Amino acid sequence: MIHIEKVILHSDQGHNLISTGSPEVAIKKLKKEHREKERLCKERFLVEYREGYIGLFDFTMINPNDEKSLDWPSSSTCRLSKNGVRSKG
Repeated sequence: MIHIEKVILHSDQGHNLISTGSPEVAIKKLKKEHREKERLCKERFLVEYREGYIGLFDFTMINPNDEKSLDWPSSSTCRLSKNGVRSKG
């Protein structure tokens, strides 16, 4: 999955330059994002059209910058509430 993500992300180097300061996204960075997935309540999906992947989207329920301003223990885990919203607790 990481290699597919890299191909997709490298297709928009202008966006990468604005968002990360580099036109390319390193495999090392993608692997780090996958390792942090559980801690940040992060979901990532590949968008498939016909016989190939055309994009990806992800959302992060817990932004690392938010942890600085909120009183959440960093070792907490995500959980799905009855209304389908993931929360940290």
